[in-house]
Amino acid sequence: MLLTSWELGNEQIEHKIIPDNAGAFYMSQGIDLMIVGADRIAANGDTANKIGTFEKQLWRRIRRSVLTIAAPTTTFDLKCKSGKTFR
Repeated sequence: MLLTSWELGNEQIEHKIIPDNAGAFYMSQGIDLMIVGADRIAANGDTANKIGTFEKQLWRRIRRSVLTIAAPTTTFDLKCKSGKTFR
């Protein structure tokens, strides 16, 4: 997270690091993009992440904003066809 913030700062991209439970608050204030990580990504694009991401996805739908997943290629598990088989 801090590396991502450093990289965004070097590109002069305005951003904030916020705790998981503050996402809905910031979305209610009109932000238009949120980037979250993923612990695992299945072959069909389904993602698994820690607690806090589901709330952000719900707010994304309500606010019609953008939620983007940023993860290294090592996060992709092409042997896992979909999120239904995450373990």
